[in-house]
Amino acid sequence: MTRKQNNNLIPNSDRTPEELRAITSKGGKASAEARRRRRDFKEIAQHLLTMTVKNGSQDDLEAIRSIAELKGQNITVADAIMIAITQNAMKGDIQSANYIRDITGQKPKDEVELTATVNEGKLGSILKQLEKNTKSIKK
Repeated sequence: MTRKQNNNLIPNSDRTPEELRAITSKGGKASAEARRRRRDFKEIAQHLLTMTVKNGSQDDLEAIRSIAELKGQNITVADAIMIAITQNAMKGDIQSANYIRDITGQKPKDEVELTATVNEGKLGSILKQLEKNTKSIKK
């Protein structure tokens, strides 16, 4: 049973090659724009991390807003968000610090490497038992 919302969808197999090209072109352009936004966000965070702070005072936290002057344009929402997150991190907010670490590409891997040794004596006997059981099943 299909959902009511899916009734107006047209499968790709029913579309013309021109329609498919147009759709994939739009998707590619949107993907490129999203990559640009992520790259810009990362660059803003990296720029904020390289700024110098004297004695870590509150005045220095407010001086971070000068990034707009450095860029020669009005501050964007992304800039304002990154500035606020950086300010929170400098005040001791661990979640903000972790977010900045992650967005700048310094996130540790979420993998766990496991090494183990196997007692070959037990493994050998298990394999022999399996082999014996398989032979009896084949007959």
